[in-house]
Amino acid sequence: MAAARRCLEEGRSHAMFMTHSSELMPGGSPYFPTETSLEENYRRIEELFRFVADNFEPMTVTQYARHIIAQNQSVAA
Repeated sequence: MAAARRCLEEGRSHAMFMTHSSELMPGGSPYFPTETSLEENYRRIEELFRFVADNFEPMTVTQYARHIIAQNQSVAA
């Protein structure tokens, strides 16, 4: 959440979220060894997604690349 807030505060053009599927099951990561720790992770992810949905425009990497290309072309014109 702190990284997403910082991206917004600094006016960054993008933020990226990534996780491994193994991190979404108990014991799949040393950070989430138990069901309880995993449930806390899910709660934090849901909180992050709510914040992101209210503050960022979702797009794929391809869409972002097209956006940057179009932005650079309009500046060059």
